[in-house]
Amino acid sequence: MEAELVQLAREAVITLQAANSTSWAEQAGVVIAGLQLVISGGGLIAILVGLKRMGEAGVRRDREIDELGKGLRQQGQALERQGAAMTQALTQQGQALERQGEMMTQALQGLRQQGEVLAELLRRGT
Repeated sequence: MEAELVQLAREAVITLQAANSTSWAEQAGVVIAGLQLVISGGGLIAILVGLKRMGEAGVRRDREIDELGKGLRQQGQALERQGAAMTQALTQQGQALERQGEMMTQALQGLRQQGEVLAELLRRGT
C-alpha cells in the first residue's frame, strides 16, 4: 500500500519535471493533478484497509458462530441423553405401576373370595 503511494508521488514529481513550463498557473495545475493522484491513492489505500478490517471482522464472527454452533450441538446432545434417561425412568415407573396394579387386583380377588367364604359360613351358622 505504501509502495503504491510512493509510486504515485514519484509520478507526480516526474510530471512536474516534465512540464518545463515557466507559467505559474501551469505549474500549479500540475501540482494539483499530482496531489489529486496522491489523494486518490490514499483513498484507495483507506478503502483497502477498510476491506481488510471487514474481512478480519468476518473471520472473527465466523469463529464465534462456529463456537456457538459447537455449544448448541453439545447442549442438544446433552438434552437427547437427558430425554432418553427420562424416557427410560418413566417406562420403568410405568411398568412398576402396572405390576402394582396387577398385585392389587389379585389381592382384591383374594379378599372377595374370603368375603364370600365368610358370608357362606355366616349363613350356615345362623
